[in-house]
Amino acid sequence: MERGLGETLPLIVWVRLGAALGRPFAAALADPGARGRLADSGHLEMQEWLLRVARRFGWIRRLEVATRSRDPRYSIDVLLLVGSRLILVECWNTLRDFGAAIRSTHRKLDETEELRIAVGGTSVHACWLVRPTAANRELVHRYPEAIRTAFPESARWVRVFERGDLPPDGLDFVWLDPSVGVHALRIRGGERA
Repeated sequence: MERGLGETLPLIVWVRLGAALGRPFAAALADPGARGRLADSGHLEMQEWLLRVARRFGWIRRLEVATRSRDPRYSIDVLLLVGSRLILVECWNTLRDFGAAIRSTHRKLDETEELRIAVGGTSVHACWLVRPTAANRELVHRYPEAIRTAFPESARWVRVFERGDLPPDGLDFVWLDPSVGVHALRIRGGERA
């Protein structure tokens, strides 16, 4: 096993090894086409969807725009210029740290304000495109007040991406399944559609 020759060992051996190490064994059936895929292929798939939408509406689009020239790790997933409005879009496959994600987006909004002035833009808007996974949906349903407070205009953002409408003010959140499209955030028992 240590030499990488454990592929023919019975599954129970792997389960027992995991138990002995205090690390539960987990297995998954992988997509055979997944070999050679980019580590961020799910994220890139969401960006690709948005870039196609932006091209259809004639919006100026930029991919992975660094907000700090000295530290390019801090980048906007997709930056759009719609008329004189800048739209900062963050793509999320998995929301692991909601607070950090909100803070990061607000920091990027502040840093994009400088860019807005440089290009003569009138406003900066932001939207999260979030993959509707079970884990992400559970987060929304577990913390409805935090979600409602952070994201007030989901339905209007759907119209931005479907019809090319102008973006609403502030930050918001829409679900994106690249094979289907976008749909509004709905919170069980909530006042919002």
